[in-house]
Amino acid sequence: MPFEARVSRIKVFGLMIGCVVFVVGGLWIAGVLGDGADATIFHRIIGWLSVVFFGLCLPVSVGRLIRGGLALRVDAEGIYWRQWSEQVIPWTAIRAAHVAAVRRQWYLNLDLYDPAAYPSKTILGWVKRLNTGMGYGDISLNVIATDHSFADLVAAFDRFAPAELRPGSR
Repeated sequence: MPFEARVSRIKVFGLMIGCVVFVVGGLWIAGVLGDGADATIFHRIIGWLSVVFFGLCLPVSVGRLIRGGLALRVDAEGIYWRQWSEQVIPWTAIRAAHVAAVRRQWYLNLDLYDPAAYPSKTILGWVKRLNTGMGYGDISLNVIATDHSFADLVAAFDRFAPAELRPGSR
């Protein structure tokens, strides 16, 4: 039976609330809300960066909330991650996998033999070059805002992936 992680609408709604809070906070830090007289150029830059970043995250979250459904599937064919593209990445296309964390958020990083053969159709493709430059994989899987945990994802990967791909097998 395949592993399927579905969008958790309650978690996505929580992310949306967080986005709104950070946009409002960014406007306050930038000096747009409130007095603003004591906002330095540094504060203005940080505030506007927060507004732009979290302002862009909000429509992405709304899209996930509306679309719902299957977010990630791991099975005998390979890995399907809707946040990346509608294409299944077969096991034969994956060169290596490793687990990494940024603060308390865990990722299953995939290194592909031919990354160009599996381009992203989403906003994640824009940040791919930055991620690979920082030592992460070509694709960094996560289960943020789904109904499963990262441990569930790793267990599914261990169940379906060829032995040589499993994190810790090298």
